[in-house]
Amino acid sequence: MDWKRARSTEQIESRKQEILDAAYRLFEETEYDHITLNGIARELQISKPSIYRYFSSREEIFLDIYGQEYERFTKELIGELMQLSTDPLPTEVSFIWVKVYQNHPKLLKLMPYLGVALERNSSEPSLKSFKATNIDLQEQLAKQLTVLYPTLTIQDGFYIQYYVFLIASSLWTLSNPTEPMQQILRGYQHLNIDYSFNHVLSQGIEVHINNFIQKKQ
Repeated sequence: MDWKRARSTEQIESRKQEILDAAYRLFEETEYDHITLNGIARELQISKPSIYRYFSSREEIFLDIYGQEYERFTKELIGELMQLSTDPLPTEVSFIWVKVYQNHPKLLKLMPYLGVALERNSSEPSLKSFKATNIDLQEQLAKQLTVLYPTLTIQDGFYIQYYVFLIASSLWTLSNPTEPMQQILRGYQHLNIDYSFNHVLSQGIEVHINNFIQKKQ
C-alpha cells in the first residue's frame, strides 16, 4: 500500500480511518489481547512507525473506534426516543433501546473492553477528548429521558444509562457463549429461564426506569 505522509486534513483523517477499519477487522477475527500495532501494520501492509504518526497506542485506536460507534448509537437512540410521547410505558423505551443496540453489534462487542483495557496507554489529550465527547453524548441522552419522564433529573438519566451499559456489556458476552458453555446451559433448560440478550436487557431497562420513577412519587 502506498502510504506517503499525509499532508491535508482530509488525507490525515482518511489514513486514521484506514487504521481504525483494519484494527476492527482484526478484532472480529481474534481476541483484543492478541491484537498488536505490528498486526495492524501487517493488515495494512505498512510499517509500524507509519501508525505512530496517527496513534500513540493500540488502546488509542480502540478508543477512537468505540467513540465513533457510541456516537452513532446514541444519536440513533435519541432520534427514536424523540418519537415517543411524554410518560411512555417503560416497555416502549426498553423495546427501542434494545432494538437500537441490535443495530450496533460493533459497539456491543467493544463495550466489555472499555473499562478493562481501552483506557490504558492512551495519551492524555486523546483520553480527555474521548471523555468529553462521551459525556456530552450521555448528557444529550439524559436530557431526552427527562423530556420523556419530567420527574426525572439529568443525574437520573446518567445513572439509568450507566446501569443499562453494565447490563448490556456483560450480557452480550454471556448471550453469545462458546460451544462448551452452550452444552452446560442446555442442562438447565428445564428451568425455562430466558437468558437471551433481548429479554434480559429489556427487563433490566424497564426495572431501572421504573425504580427511578417510583422514587419521585
